[in-house]
Amino acid sequence: MMTRVVFHIGDRKTGTTSLQRLFTDWLGEDGQPLPGIPHYPRAGRWREQRINHVNLAHQTCGDARFNPDLGNWADLGREIAETAAPLVVVSSEGFESADPARMAADIASHLPAGTQVQMVCYLRSHIDRICASYAQNVKTGKYFRPLEVFAARSARGRLGQPFQRLQRWRDHFGDRLEVRAYRRDRLLRQDVLDDFLIGVLRLDPALVATKPQITLENTNPGMQALEAVRRLCVAAGLEKTPDALPAAVLERRFLGPLRETLIRLLPDDPPLRLSPAAADLTHDACLEDAQAIDAAFFADDPCFVAALTESRDKAHAAARTAAVPAELPAPAQAALADCGNRLAAALREYRAAG
Repeated sequence: MMTRVVFHIGDRKTGTTSLQRLFTDWLGEDGQPLPGIPHYPRAGRWREQRINHVNLAHQTCGDARFNPDLGNWADLGREIAETAAPLVVVSSEGFESADPARMAADIASHLPAGTQVQMVCYLRSHIDRICASYAQNVKTGKYFRPLEVFAARSARGRLGQPFQRLQRWRDHFGDRLEVRAYRRDRLLRQDVLDDFLIGVLRLDPALVATKPQITLENTNPGMQALEAVRRLCVAAGLEKTPDALPAAVLERRFLGPLRETLIRLLPDDPPLRLSPAAADLTHDACLEDAQAIDAAFFADDPCFVAALTESRDKAHAAARTAAVPAELPAPAQAALADCGNRLAAALREYRAAG
């Protein structure tokens, strides 16, 4: 029986974490899929708590973070051959950064002969992707400047010009590449999990109805919370010394708990949005790319130009109707001050030690 391997290659901030959590939670107690469920390989994630195959992406990219102990492409090929599963899913948003030519070579070198390969990419609209990426970087203490600065830089960079990247994937994989719009009105049942399971994998809807309940993970805080985290990181000096504290420690002890607290204390925190002026500039910078994506990947039902215009118009409408409070409420200010004090103390201890 021919094995079909679906590589879920991103993009980032399109429900990837929730899909990966679904497949790890759907495995049987022995780590093998239940009847009818796609095989989700262990190769590339041979350690507890690993839910994606980013190690394979690191190997393809020649990234220093590649860890042979987590499994490599050769291990993936052996696992696919040994399980002989009819359907296999390999997932990492890290593949977004991979060179398609090198990934095609890894597939040809290591997957069993006759394997049917499909590449699937979910794509956010341009302004939404820029805002989501900004939020991800700010909330994890990796970016420290205002949103408008990030948007101006990103609009003409990788985030705002995805067409050329997608075209390179198409050059190497042809019609084996499927690009799907990450828009609620375009997703099957308005849900990315069902869209991937039924629309991409072609699983029986009755089987999909038995899937574990997965809450969307890695969601972003609103505007007030993000700005509070950004200012905290700047005040702590992380912009000048980004390696002052290990990233895992910063996230686990400080930023992660702070975000959860702020989200709870700010239930009406509006979603992140560009200013009208920044939205106009970003729209104009990304328009040609959106037109190219529509023509190349959505010719029968174009949506990316419309989505770009809609995001710009929403930014204008939000600025007219929803003012963001200038100050945080007292409980949120107290949580922020407490986190800032503890972070400052931890940074002093870490620097003193070394």
